[in-house]
Amino acid sequence: IQSGDWISNRPELLAPLALAYALQGKWATAEGIADRLSTDPTGKAILVQIAAAARRGEANALQKALQDQPPHLQQQLRQQLQFILKQSGDQKALLWLQQQ
Repeated sequence: IQSGDWISNRPELLAPLALAYALQGKWATAEGIADRLSTDPTGKAILVQIAAAARRGEANALQKALQDQPPHLQQQLRQQLQFILKQSGDQKALLWLQQQ
């Protein structure tokens, strides 16, 4: 995966790129891209940020994302995060997330 100048200021393209890197287990790159976005029209960058926080065992990002959400949206978010962590090969973070 390579990003050129044409993508550098397009959050609608960078957020999915960050997710693609996360799914490959390239967390430093994924998080770096996600963190530099000021907007996230796709919602994918925030998933990367929450999954990266889960890898570090930081519950605050997850709790904040789940706060005030109805149960079905909480479950949907958890499923998306589990998929990302599983695909990236991070079983330790996946187990941590399942215990939260």
